[in-house]
Amino acid sequence: MALDIDYSRSLRTSDQLAGLIRAVVLAAPVDESRALEWKKGYSDLTSAEASFAIGRAILGFANRMPGVAATQFEGAAYVVIGAEPGLLLGQSVPDSANVVNAIGRYCGQGFPLWDGRAVSVDGTTVFIVTVEPPRAGDRIALLQKDFQPAKGSLVKAGTVFVRQPGATERATKEELESLQDRLLDGSRRDAHYSEIRATIDSIIGAARRWADTMLGMLSATSRRRSAWSEQDLAEWVDTDSGVEQGAQLQLFHASVRRIRLLTTESGILAAVGHVEQFVSHERDAWSLIAGKVPFTDANQTKAAAQIFEVRGAAETLEEVAVAFLAR
Repeated sequence: MALDIDYSRSLRTSDQLAGLIRAVVLAAPVDESRALEWKKGYSDLTSAEASFAIGRAILGFANRMPGVAATQFEGAAYVVIGAEPGLLLGQSVPDSANVVNAIGRYCGQGFPLWDGRAVSVDGTTVFIVTVEPPRAGDRIALLQKDFQPAKGSLVKAGTVFVRQPGATERATKEELESLQDRLLDGSRRDAHYSEIRATIDSIIGAARRWADTMLGMLSATSRRRSAWSEQDLAEWVDTDSGVEQGAQLQLFHASVRRIRLLTTESGILAAVGHVEQFVSHERDAWSLIAGKVPFTDANQTKAAAQIFEVRGAAETLEEVAVAFLAR
């Protein structure tokens, strides 16, 4: 049977992790997965045996493919020490710095990213390791230190472990090639993200410069209390300001078309659409400046509102883009 827990989100709080422990106790032995491993516990969590076993599990989870990992717990993975199906055994947890150093001997420091936490369930302490989701561009996670088990052959530093459903195994040739592709995917993704970032920067910059110029023209219109004449506008088009405004509009629309070819991310496209909606010669600001609507206080307020809407939409696009590109 499937583990009785919500797989759609990562588990971060103490209550969520306690729920995971309870689900493990109620689970069947076959419920270990690519995102979950459990262990009975150890007399000494910092011993070579315990540290290697936990470090190996961390390495296996770190060497999953991002698309596969993302199907459970938003890509995160968990090692539960001190509980198994049918038993809540508990685990003595020494000083956290000693635990981190002991496990880090085998899985490394800084990469992979993981965190260990003691969680209390019904008065029993269980140790849970959370391993952060793998990403395109991650290097292959390697065993950092030789380990000699009490029985069996030496496990050499540099060994690559991968997570299979319910087991952590040494990587096959095909799995090593997939991990190499994961690393290269990061380079391709970085190049793609750089192009998205540059295109969004062009949209935001052009929109802001459009707004600045329009605000200056609106201020001039307000001072004269009348629209610009056709001759005034014709002359302005040939000024440095007019030429620059035309160039910015061309850059803006070209960049909008470009971003729609680069990404299908709904948040980005919606934010871009809002900026595009407000940057329009046919709307309030240009209509007032060009005399297409009467010069009134109400129309002047609408014109100013459009310009500030452009600025606000550009800021929103920047926030959405930063969040997207930080993934």
